[in-house]
Amino acid sequence: VTEFLTRTALVDRFCAPLGDALLVDSPWPASGQTTIARLEAQNLFVVPLDDEGIWFRYHDLFRDFLLNRLKKAQGQTGLAELHHRAGDWLAQAGLIEDALRHLLAAGDETRAADLVETQLHPLLNEQIPAPVLTRWLDLFPEQAIQTHPGLGLAQLYLFVFRWDHARIAATIDQIEMLVQAGSDERRRLRLAVVVGMQGFLLYWQGETRRAIPLLQASLAGLQDPVAYSFMYAQMQFFLGQAYAEEGQRETALALLQTALAEATAHHRPVMMIFLGARTIIHFNAGELAEAAVTAERIVALADSPQSRRDWSDVGLVQIWRGWAFYFLGAIHYEQNDLAAAARHWKQVAAMRYRVNPGTFHDSLTGLALIAQAQGEAVPAQAYTQTAREFAVELRSPPLLAMSEALEVRLALLGGNQAEALRHAQEINTAANQGNALWLEPPRLTVLRALLAEAGPASLTTAVDLAETCLRQAESVHNSRQVIQVAALQALIWRALRRTDRAFAALELALTLAEPANFIRTFLDLGAPLAELLQQFDSRRGPSPYSQRLLAAFAGELPPAERRDLTAQYEQLYHTTPLTERELEVLTLLAKRLSNREIAQSLVISPLTVRTHTYNLYQKLGVKSRKQAVAKARDLGILPDTPL
Repeated sequence: VTEFLTRTALVDRFCAPLGDALLVDSPWPASGQTTIARLEAQNLFVVPLDDEGIWFRYHDLFRDFLLNRLKKAQGQTGLAELHHRAGDWLAQAGLIEDALRHLLAAGDETRAADLVETQLHPLLNEQIPAPVLTRWLDLFPEQAIQTHPGLGLAQLYLFVFRWDHARIAATIDQIEMLVQAGSDERRRLRLAVVVGMQGFLLYWQGETRRAIPLLQASLAGLQDPVAYSFMYAQMQFFLGQAYAEEGQRETALALLQTALAEATAHHRPVMMIFLGARTIIHFNAGELAEAAVTAERIVALADSPQSRRDWSDVGLVQIWRGWAFYFLGAIHYEQNDLAAAARHWKQVAAMRYRVNPGTFHDSLTGLALIAQAQGEAVPAQAYTQTAREFAVELRSPPLLAMSEALEVRLALLGGNQAEALRHAQEINTAANQGNALWLEPPRLTVLRALLAEAGPASLTTAVDLAETCLRQAESVHNSRQVIQVAALQALIWRALRRTDRAFAALELALTLAEPANFIRTFLDLGAPLAELLQQFDSRRGPSPYSQRLLAAFAGELPPAERRDLTAQYEQLYHTTPLTERELEVLTLLAKRLSNREIAQSLVISPLTVRTHTYNLYQKLGVKSRKQAVAKARDLGILPDTPL
């Protein structure tokens, strides 16, 4: 019993098979199970750790006593051998972190590093890897990570999950040299990962044309889409995105559809990745309705009974469920349904460590912007603080930059221009952010700050930065970001009193934004954009879309600015501004729907429809549906042709 006690004290917890492995060279005749039963019967400081009676540990003080006896009995060499046995057994049992601790305690750094490498792709395929990789790598000295190719690859993945592209760029060449060693099979797989990471990095640097052949080479090197399912699917994902950003949209969608069909046929969870890739293509193209449909499909798939049964422990299912909620939040936010946006983003915020770090951080950004828009400064600051703490925790430079941008944005919205300008100077504007997914890339926040300062030097800088942002967004066919930049550009030219250029930029933004009914991009720019839009309408003539935007402005601006906007509107259109709901009712009146049909369409009561109709008649100075539609067409509130 004494030998069993001392040897099993080596591990934090033990079970009968592990005890047998530690005593394999001992003349001890009894099995581990029999010995544990005797220990329990004699109440010898043994603590059960589960209801099944499988795992146990010793009381802390008793274990310390046993360890001292073990060290004296075994010596350094004997202890190392026992650590090695424990590590091998724990590795076979799938308890990798415990195994690593014992292998490193045995002094076998090479075996421990090899274990990380062999477990890397199973981990990526099944779990949310960043926290686990962090714990594994923290066990090793830095020198080991720099000299063992498997550890270097694991660290590259960790940088990917932290969005730390600068660290990837700084280390990938060294790792490429390391992976040349080893057998042909291991070398092939390692090189496939490194080449794929190089393609990934080029993609995020805006070098999509150079990224494509590297991503293709990575897929060819990986070969097996099942054993390396996560990495293989990620390379297909980025290859699809790169094709789309090079203007080869149909090639991208065909690639993703083929990958999705194959994954669906075998009910593999990577199908989430391909649906997500399609969502992003639609989202960046400004096709919000199509993006919403695909995102809803991801949620439905993740929440289906079959998925809950088969994929309950698969990390990427939750990661992409989080992505879907993030996109749905962003889409509802853009269309000014703040309640729905907050509902979806709060889903992501509740999944802190189970979703992509960027989606968690940007969902907090969205919630902060909603709170600020609703005049709730305290919750806005709380969301902002949580976002920064998360970025610091992950040691992620891009997330820290996004936190800085959010703080600048809130300072501008709160009227603290001096603080905003001070922080804006710390934001790096050199990095290409043309393919950024987020609500607002940091460079656009810098544009807002320069516009708010409005001095000659600031506006000159803003002109150049806006042109760079616009050119890069257009080069990757990111219509959503083109809309954002062009709207800001319009206000920059307005501040410089270059009305024609302001109108040209605004027209570009409106033309791209109208099909998907972008609202919030314009609304967040405040009264200056509303005034510019009215001036633009007075020259070009009003449109139904501009009327919807102005109606949204009327419900958003502070009372004084709202009165000014209403007065300008009445002078221009000879009528009081219609609310968003009144515009919806008017549009349905033009389609000749009955009050009951309108009520069903808008999910309101027929009595409420009659109230809105009465208000419409009063504002338009008419007495019937037909007259209301005709007057609205005369004013440009509705298009000339029937809807």
